[in-house]
Amino acid sequence: MYKKIVVAYDGSEHSKKGFEVALELAKMFESSIHIVSVAHIPDFVETKDELNGILSDARQYYEKIQQQAIDRAKSEGIEINCAIVPGHPANGVVSFAESIKADLIIVGQRGRSGVARYIVGNVAENIVRHAHCSVMVVK
Repeated sequence: MYKKIVVAYDGSEHSKKGFEVALELAKMFESSIHIVSVAHIPDFVETKDELNGILSDARQYYEKIQQQAIDRAKSEGIEINCAIVPGHPANGVVSFAESIKADLIIVGQRGRSGVARYIVGNVAENIVRHAHCSVMVVK
């Protein structure tokens, strides 16, 4: 039923719960898990150096938290792949899921920043609206 499961992963408690759900589903359906972390790029960046700094910091952070997920999945015998993509969180997750032809996206109800939610809109809600596949929102 769900052969490719995408998990929107930012290190928040909600995304960690989503990953735990993905592990259980992957065991049930013999699925692969595809973690995607989106490096949010502000609408306005003054210089290319500033943009490169934002992306570099995000990559370092996400590589660290993704490694924890990789170790956990491998210890359970589950195939896992990870990606870090730049952009708006909802668009990045949906585009990534489409690119790998995912069957399911799992997203936490809230991410790392409660304030950002009001600025960029509710990420989970936007994923539900625009995804081509089923979406599970985890509380």
